[in-house]
Amino acid sequence: MQKPLICHEENEAFLDALQSCLSTGLVVLMDGVPLTGNSLKELPLIQEEGLVGHFLRNEQGDFTGISFSKKTDRPK
Repeated sequence: MQKPLICHEENEAFLDALQSCLSTGLVVLMDGVPLTGNSLKELPLIQEEGLVGHFLRNEQGDFTGISFSKKTDRPK
């Protein structure tokens, strides 16, 4: 089963959602690097086309965060 994609059309609402995740203790990663509330304000996340997000879960299946990376055209 393919992991769900996460996307949002408006930068402000997207950043608010990510900030909300961080405030509840969830992890937000960008290309494998953990983000903080301050680093969210500095990143031009939505300006980058091809940004793909996936839900992170632990071994028990509990939701632990969201990971974002730039989409590549490489075959899998």
